[in-house]
Amino acid sequence: MIGLTGGTGFLGHSLLNVMGVDNLKCFGREKPSKIPDSFFYKGEINGDVDFRAFVSGVECIIHCAGRVHVLEDDSINPLGAYRETNTAGTLNLTQQAANAGVKRFIFISLIKVNGESTELGRPFTSVDSFIPIDPYGLSKYEAEAGLRKIAQHTGMEVVIIRPPLFSGAGVKANFAALLMIVKKGIPLPFGLIKGTSNNSTNVV
Repeated sequence: MIGLTGGTGFLGHSLLNVMGVDNLKCFGREKPSKIPDSFFYKGEINGDVDFRAFVSGVECIIHCAGRVHVLEDDSINPLGAYRETNTAGTLNLTQQAANAGVKRFIFISLIKVNGESTELGRPFTSVDSFIPIDPYGLSKYEAEAGLRKIAQHTGMEVVIIRPPLFSGAGVKANFAALLMIVKKGIPLPFGLIKGTSNNSTNVV
């Protein structure tokens, strides 16, 4: 049995299309249309949630849910809001998963953990120092650090993935805005932009 969080998000929805719904549980705010009611667990991701019913009988969890980059964030405490979901919520889920005997936890982090830009000709590598700058990246970095400790103490395998950018049918946010500009034929000043990576992750 596999547990998936964020099944209605861009990445989670794409994973559902690839994996199918057999032997799959979902946790999130909204139920994916393909998931039977008995295999959906509705709730928020935070440090107080009881995940025991969701993680019971699960061998692997793919954690896609989280508080993502918010344009014009009106939160009084943005860092606290990111930490509540991305850090405390993730570690709460992970610890309960380990207690339930889940063997593998796959965490979708992001490239912002490494920093906001690279030097010309020197892309990010797996051995770089972590330099998260904004609240979003910092909350993911702190989650990663906590995950490593849980893995060390419990023996559960933790896999951390730091995608630079997702693209594909139905993509939203900044990438969707960029596609709209391209369609309009507006010149793009890429020569003035310092990218965070030389690759993107395509979701099919």
